[in-house]
Amino acid sequence: MKKSSLLIFTLCIVYFIQSFITTEVLQFILSFIAIITLLVAIVYANKLPRIVGLTILGISFVISLGSEMGLLTIVEGIRRNIAILVLILLASFITIPLRLSGYLEKIVSLMTMLRSNLDRAFFCLLSILFVLAPILNVGAIRVTQDLVKDIDFKPKFLTKAYVNGYLSAIVWSPYFATVAIVLYLFEVNLNSYILIGLTFGIIQIIIGYLLFHFHRGEVSVDEVAVTVEPSEDIRNLYWVTGKLFLIILVGIGLLIFLEYITPLSMLLLVSISAVVIPLSFGVLTGQMKQTLSEMKHHISNLNRSCNEIVLFLSAGILGSALENTVFSEALDTLFLAIAQISTLLFGITVILIVIFFTVIGVHQIIIVPLLITQVNPEIIGISPLALAFVFILAWGVSVALSPISATNLLVSNMLKAKWWQVGFKWNGAYVLTSTFVGLTIFIVIQLLTI
Repeated sequence: MKKSSLLIFTLCIVYFIQSFITTEVLQFILSFIAIITLLVAIVYANKLPRIVGLTILGISFVISLGSEMGLLTIVEGIRRNIAILVLILLASFITIPLRLSGYLEKIVSLMTMLRSNLDRAFFCLLSILFVLAPILNVGAIRVTQDLVKDIDFKPKFLTKAYVNGYLSAIVWSPYFATVAIVLYLFEVNLNSYILIGLTFGIIQIIIGYLLFHFHRGEVSVDEVAVTVEPSEDIRNLYWVTGKLFLIILVGIGLLIFLEYITPLSMLLLVSISAVVIPLSFGVLTGQMKQTLSEMKHHISNLNRSCNEIVLFLSAGILGSALENTVFSEALDTLFLAIAQISTLLFGITVILIVIFFTVIGVHQIIIVPLLITQVNPEIIGISPLALAFVFILAWGVSVALSPISATNLLVSNMLKAKWWQVGFKWNGAYVLTSTFVGLTIFIVIQLLTI
């Protein structure tokens, strides 16, 4: 196992210990390990994240020199996003029971049986991503592509299904950075948000399906064979997929219950569950040896997350450095002025700002937390729940349109398409419709939480 992977895993372990035993010594140790981890990650990161990370660190260093706390700003800031980073690093552990239980093979069988009906195949792809993405994150797209790679679906068909299905999941699952970061920064409990996010995700599935159905003529019918009626086997496989979704909902329900009865944050609970669930699965099914082997494999691959480590930790430092600066005050003034004019205009502004920065190459991990830290719900007069929803909406929309988002990069590379085709040309109508519906929900939330 590589030393860099062990260092990253040590950071996770120290974070867990520090979460339960809070002392200045442990906080210092956590900050020290985080700084070493960041420096190592910069060395192994890809060129673009390395350049972005070093630029952010340089800006943060200059700003911190002029602040009252000085370089202590960096020490404080590097801990800001550790909770989120640990969740991203350990979330892949939750896939272990999925693989060992054989659920993926059953979903493969379902997709194979439905390949002959265009509408049904599209809806099935949406549903698979809606179910798998909360567990596999962006890896759900790669898994789904492996399921259908031998079926002659055209890139446009697959792009619509992948983007529509994936975006419907990232607005509600606590295993996504989208939800985890935003709720954490606004101090909104998952139990207050989950029904809103899940409802919006289902609405997005409906929007995606209806847009495809009414514009199906744009996709060649040569992609599929002759229509067949659903058999008993297909109904059984539907039940398997539905049961997996129910298991996910029960798990999230348990997390909400634990958040309610314990003082632990949702980020910490989700991170712990990502480790506890595979271990529990191993004990209950007698597959502990295989489970531990899979966990060891995941730990050894933590060094592949150097890009995320650089972006998350450097973004936390920058956010800390910008607090109480002229930039922070100017942004506060801007948001306040817009919010006083119109709540809807505020939502549109947030979405446009996030889209602008992500399209020119600034990752959501950087711009969204940076904006959130400059927004005070009490001052601008918008509830934390409504703000959380509109920032999650902005993040989701920008994922589809950004040329550097993992989703857009993965889909465009797999299907040999341009990023602007994936985001704007083939999914523009979906993004626009989802944004309109999302802004409507944003206004309703604000009216109900005044």
